[in-house]
Amino acid sequence: MKKITVYGSEPCRDTIRSRAKLDELGADYDYVDLDEHPRGAVIAARLNEGRLKTPTIVVPGLDEALIEPPDSVLEETLTEMGLIEPRGYLG
Repeated sequence: MKKITVYGSEPCRDTIRSRAKLDELGADYDYVDLDEHPRGAVIAARLNEGRLKTPTIVVPGLDEALIEPPDSVLEETLTEMGLIEPRGYLG
């Protein structure tokens, strides 16, 4: 099974937030630090019409990358794609 790939930068707050959410959800993902891997920046820009935005998240089976997704969209997408188990809400 292919993994989620996150293209990001350590100083980027959105990258930090998205990675924390993925960790919270127990998602299996690879992280490409664009500051350390410039080729990753080229790939991420191609996924976003030539503009580099972080994080750019590639989800297996999804036609388009998620660009700077809110946590709710990230969780919903991963649940719909069957990459994480749905979480129940107590209330």
